[in-house]
Amino acid sequence: MSLKNACLTGATAATAIAAVLAGVAPAANAAGGGDEVTVTPKHAPAGSDVRFQAQCPERTVTHRVVVPQVVDMPMPGSGRAVDKTLTILADAPTGKHKVEVLCYRSGSVLATLTGSLTVDAPTPPPGAAKGKVVARSLHVRSGVDTKAKIVGRVRGGQILQLECKTPGQNVRGNRLWYKIANVDSQWVSARYVKNLNRVPVCPV
Repeated sequence: MSLKNACLTGATAATAIAAVLAGVAPAANAAGGGDEVTVTPKHAPAGSDVRFQAQCPERTVTHRVVVPQVVDMPMPGSGRAVDKTLTILADAPTGKHKVEVLCYRSGSVLATLTGSLTVDAPTPPPGAAKGKVVARSLHVRSGVDTKAKIVGRVRGGQILQLECKTPGQNVRGNRLWYKIANVDSQWVSARYVKNLNRVPVCPV
């Protein structure tokens, strides 16, 4: 080993030891790089209860679970152990969302732990109009146009409850768009959804 490499190795070790003595994980670990937050279940529809579990670093005084637009901001919890059950908002966008657990000490963020949660479209009740997503994945949009805002994503093979159908932008020869039931202004192109029974026409 060269003298230069030996010095670098020694400096890295010294930094890690100093961090341990201070009760703080090295920056690479504190920042988080994987599913450090356990989410149960990882896939759930709006209105469902989801459990979030994690372990903050030593010296953590309070913590908070953050999933914007998916769950209401909860009151901070105390201590290192994170174990909260929260309800997904009724109007939460479908698709995969980043979960963060912020670990605080003296009002400052000591570490950020990450995970993920996928909000699925509501499960269709028996007899409801429904369709099956035939693309690998499909954008859910705020209107019947591919330029409309993307508000979520559904997985290939997923069964959607459909409220109604209406003409919109032509997508590869199909002008119909389906409105997802039980949510406000969420549409999918019928080109990529196979209707499994009769879908009513949207009222004008």
